[in-house]
Amino acid sequence: MLRNVVLFQACAARPGAPEDAPEAAHVEGPPLLAADLRAIREIATLGFVTFVPTAPTPISGVVQLRGALVPVVDLAAVLGASSEPPQQGAPALIVEREQTLAAFRIHALVNVASLPATELPSAVARALPAGLAREAVVADGGALVPLLEFASLLRHCAQLVATAARATDAVQGAT
Repeated sequence: MLRNVVLFQACAARPGAPEDAPEAAHVEGPPLLAADLRAIREIATLGFVTFVPTAPTPISGVVQLRGALVPVVDLAAVLGASSEPPQQGAPALIVEREQTLAAFRIHALVNVASLPATELPSAVARALPAGLAREAVVADGGALVPLLEFASLLRHCAQLVATAARATDAVQGAT
């Protein structure tokens, strides 16, 4: 089955990263990820990103998008990779799921293509945060690229925010 996908790099190449790093396909440079085109509301560049001190690690801050404050999620942080703070002009995938809007900051947009889909090998699935990807697409050269599940990713981020809010409330209540 062919899937219309956006191929992108979530983070810059890590110096000294092992070639068999399971989080993405084996490609030159940063690892590739894919997103179903239907899951993406738009591809945009970030405006000024405001840091939120109490936000959990993958939440880089918030950005104003057509009058709405939108959380900026750093996909590199979700994958456990280090990354630089978000900057104005950085590319982002704008996703809306279950009445939640978020900007997923990426390192670079690679391509928009129709690619064959397949089941994600269990070794790769285990290396990713739970529920992040169940399928893969076959890119040029036969490389398997994980196809992200944005609904699961948004739920994961919402849980992190709720946990951080409870921790902040507990600290404020103790003082």
